[in-house]
Amino acid sequence: MNSIDLSKLRGPGKVIIGLNNSYPKVYPDIWISADDPHCYNRHVFFEPFMKILRGGYNKRNVEGRSIHDLHNTYFYPHDECFYIDLLKKVGKNTKKFVWHWDVFTLSINIILWMGFKEIYLVGCDLSCERGDYHHNEKLTENQRAYNEDLYQKLYGYLSWLKKQQEKLNMKVFSMSPLSRINDLYPFISIEELNCTIATELPPLGPLNHTVAVDGPRKK
Repeated sequence: MNSIDLSKLRGPGKVIIGLNNSYPKVYPDIWISADDPHCYNRHVFFEPFMKILRGGYNKRNVEGRSIHDLHNTYFYPHDECFYIDLLKKVGKNTKKFVWHWDVFTLSINIILWMGFKEIYLVGCDLSCERGDYHHNEKLTENQRAYNEDLYQKLYGYLSWLKKQQEKLNMKVFSMSPLSRINDLYPFISIEELNCTIATELPPLGPLNHTVAVDGPRKK
């Protein structure tokens, strides 16, 4: 994400969905997490945007407050299952979302269930080669090894997802320069994307007020 002008993400025609510790570097419209609430900047729980957490964390507290009672906070049920199960978990009758022990695959399910058809992946390079986390936290060797295993798994998932795009009536694009997923999905920069959609609201015409007419009044 350090190579992207994140200020250009905002604007009409786009919904920003942030995962895990993308906040506060990215201010999203929707935030989805999978880990213990204390893994994150706790200010996120007091923000006005929609927050979606794993079921069970509704019983937890942050900064002395019950998460369950905080504004615009929701909790998702999930089942451990196979990638292929995503194909039947995007309809209105979905009761539980797919769970592969990572927030990324879970979020793709929620995003498709919400009805989004075009997904632009930002900060998804799936590599530790150009540094650690975006907030410069240094990883241990064990953490790096864990991340590399996860990235390999996610690359496999995204390879599978590419083959399912037509069935799911959706398209995926990469907005991450030098990402390894750019050999799977077309790359488009934020500048190029903004040239294809309206980034400013159109000017308004005059405001009109309706008047209810119920016939002549009787004396």
